[in-house]
Amino acid sequence: MAVVINAVTGIIGNAMLDAGGAFTAVVSVPGAAVIGMSVDVSPETFPGEGVVWGGFVSGAGQVTVKVWRFTTGYVTGSVYNINVLTGSDAPAALELETNGTPNSSQTLLNLEAGTGVTVTDEGSGNIQIAASGDLTASGLKLPVSIKTANYTTVQTDFAIIANAAAGSFTVTLMANPALGTMQCVFKKDTSANVVTISGNGNNICYLADFGGGCFSSVPLSIASQYDSLIMIWDGVDWNAIAFY
Repeated sequence: MAVVINAVTGIIGNAMLDAGGAFTAVVSVPGAAVIGMSVDVSPETFPGEGVVWGGFVSGAGQVTVKVWRFTTGYVTGSVYNINVLTGSDAPAALELETNGTPNSSQTLLNLEAGTGVTVTDEGSGNIQIAASGDLTASGLKLPVSIKTANYTTVQTDFAIIANAAAGSFTVTLMANPALGTMQCVFKKDTSANVVTISGNGNNICYLADFGGGCFSSVPLSIASQYDSLIMIWDGVDWNAIAFY
């Protein structure tokens, strides 16, 4: 269930407004946060035909309310009620992390929960999105990092671009990934040096064409330029869903 934080503006309007123009009010709303909250705004007095209003969390503890007209005309003055929604009724945001630190300037995806879509905050930075129909996202960005020496992946990794020009090394997959975690290792350099992929005690399952089976003690190796392996964790094993 959503938690609602309430506030009110002063009177907005009582004046003429050019077409496309807007009145703006910034209101202090303690507890409001830019990520994971949405705003509902409603006037106490109808401001007139052709008038549109809305609001958004514009900063920590701050909501901006805008009232504008499509055509030139008078806007009747009104106080506007603000409801800031948190929890399951608010948009979910997925963020990139830089070296494990959330980077609020790199939003991955903003998604409003609606019909057929559920957004669940699983805690520990994990957000699960489920849809009964098609789910379309724009501007989706996935974490990419370049490695030149031994490295153990973390939950926020997706694509590891391996540059073994200076020597062979091992990419060790994280030991306790969340269900559904997908990680990719891609060899970019032209050398014959080998990039080894270790399951860190967990099985890596792959096609018979590549030796086949599920092995924890036999790491995989990629040695040619543009070789890559994409894996997904099913709760028991790493499964190689693509091996090039």
